[in-house]
Amino acid sequence: LDSLRLHSEMGLDEGLRAAQHALFSCCMWIVEAVFSCVIVWKVAYTEIDWKAYMEEVTGVIDGQYDYMQLRGGTGPLVYPAGFVWIYTALYYLTDRGTNIFRAQLIFIGIYLAVQLTVFRLYYCIRQRLPFLLCILLLCLSKRVHSIFMLRCFNDCIAMMFLYMAILSFVKNRWKLGCTLFSFGVSVKMNILLFSPGLLCLLLKRFGIRCLLHLTICAVWQVVLATPFLIHYPVSYLKRAFELDRVFFHIWTVNFKWLPEHIFVSKQLGLVLLGCTVLSWILFYVTKWRHAEFQTQLQNGAKPVTWGTVLVPHKKHFERLVQPGKDNNNNNNNNTNLPNTEIIQTMIESNFIGIVFCRTLHFQFYVWYFHTIPLLLFLCWPISPNLPKVGSYLVRLVMFVVIEVIWNIFPSNTWSSFTLTWLHWALFVLILTSRKTKAKIQ
Repeated sequence: LDSLRLHSEMGLDEGLRAAQHALFSCCMWIVEAVFSCVIVWKVAYTEIDWKAYMEEVTGVIDGQYDYMQLRGGTGPLVYPAGFVWIYTALYYLTDRGTNIFRAQLIFIGIYLAVQLTVFRLYYCIRQRLPFLLCILLLCLSKRVHSIFMLRCFNDCIAMMFLYMAILSFVKNRWKLGCTLFSFGVSVKMNILLFSPGLLCLLLKRFGIRCLLHLTICAVWQVVLATPFLIHYPVSYLKRAFELDRVFFHIWTVNFKWLPEHIFVSKQLGLVLLGCTVLSWILFYVTKWRHAEFQTQLQNGAKPVTWGTVLVPHKKHFERLVQPGKDNNNNNNNNTNLPNTEIIQTMIESNFIGIVFCRTLHFQFYVWYFHTIPLLLFLCWPISPNLPKVGSYLVRLVMFVVIEVIWNIFPSNTWSSFTLTWLHWALFVLILTSRKTKAKIQ
């Protein structure tokens, strides 16, 4: 429908191109649906956490609301309340967790919902991307197919809510988006890596009135956790949001090149946490706080100095009271932020957390896989001063190497070091990129 509208509003060439992009996306989604069914039919299921999930929710079903007493085969329950209610529903839908095939079919639906939502996000900013190439890349990951259909991890459900939330923000439905965002956090707290970017967007879009949207996020956490907060509030808060938890060195994919005694040290955790917070601040200062920062950088915005960091300009405080003041329609409070700005701010916020995360297990790949083409082509835009073929080739090589590393099991020193280096390199390239082309044909 959007392509038909564009056909009439933007001319024949643009309308035909939009229709081609929409048709290609639909075809790839259908191919994904068929291919997913073939995977479940032909490839054997691998048990990792499903039985543990079922054991954990069985305790709640039996009336146990003390998070300290809820355990599964792989350890204690460490996920928020939304996880409990969703996997309780799956417990009953799959004959008390015994019908694995039915669970896989449900996760095929979750995977297709994620793909459809992500395709739609890419379509919203297709003029800034090599759209067809990006959609193709999103369908080629062996590891991601395995995580959804052959493992049934809760990370998949959390990311589904997250991408639906971002699409809601793009569609200017911020209250719905905050609700979906909160649902994602209630399934797994890795979604909190997106929260600095979301806070920045809410402040720019609504100013001080964003307190309403933050309240929506908080209220849903309380509502979902009510039975646990009433009976054992301390146990719930301590276990469901256990920020100081240290994972096993043997399962990490990114920092396995470090000796184990350094990997598990408290000092490393503090250093990585400090780097994460400082990076969020740095991105806010240099990119996120500017309205339509892509356009400002292209037009030669002045570089940020320590003076502007320590002594913010008066207009930055005015934006809190009069959000949207720098937009073209100053008097229209319903004017949303640019699609590119919303998507880019959110995925950069998450990627910062990925770069400095102490451990990335294999299922954590879905935390950022669907954003990798955006990181490569949108956040690190192709420079018009460099050969186009070479620029594309470098990005494709980076994508392929990242995918290959995530498929090496178990990870080793060299694969781990390579992934860490690629993350750091992409982080620096995104941070230092200063210009972008308005459109990529």
